[in-house]
Amino acid sequence: MAPAAAPPSREITMVSSTQQFDRIRKRKATKNGKWNKRARRRIGTPAFAVHPEGYDPKAADSRPTASQK
Repeated sequence: MAPAAAPPSREITMVSSTQQFDRIRKRKATKNGKWNKRARRRIGTPAFAVHPEGYDPKAADSRPTASQK
């Protein structure tokens, strides 16, 4: 029997510096985005007046009244 053929050797190739830094920048941006998103989630929604005093009740986006239904 003949000896088994060795698997073809894989050449070790280096990625370009640009590709490497692009990946690193993307990873860091994603990581920072996740951190910011979590921080904002912890803070919650700020309280704000939806229909402040002096708001026109006849405006298109006003709260419907019993007579408008």
